[in-house]
Amino acid sequence: MKRFLVLFLVVISLCSFTHSEKVKPFNIVGKWENTGKDDKDSGFIFDAEGYVYMYKSAQKIGGKNFSSGGAKGVMKYVFDKKSNPNKLDLVISITSPVQQTKRAFMLVKVIDENTINVAAGNDENVRPTGFTKANSITYKRVK
Repeated sequence: MKRFLVLFLVVISLCSFTHSEKVKPFNIVGKWENTGKDDKDSGFIFDAEGYVYMYKSAQKIGGKNFSSGGAKGVMKYVFDKKSNPNKLDLVISITSPVQQTKRAFMLVKVIDENTINVAAGNDENVRPTGFTKANSITYKRVK
């Protein structure tokens, strides 16, 4: 009887360690607003088709077709949620007057489902290696 009780306790404890809750995968799609006091009305809008818009106050740029200063283009994003921290690339493709593509490399730390911290590098060809006060901004999902 004593052996049975010990075996029962071992099996129960092993089952409790192997049970894992399903974690809902993070989805960046949505409107994200800067939480900083100086740039409160600015942020990103990520859509399900892979297009991204940047906005500040009433001005919005990016997406499927945008025009800015005589240039026309498309702005998309690539979000790698398999890396830790997550990698976010903004891909800006200018289609007119001269075709060119630029990438902005960023890191994303998911705080919770509705809060992210985004680090951007100073150099357009370099991804930041970490999060500092100088290179990162916290965004909240707008519902």
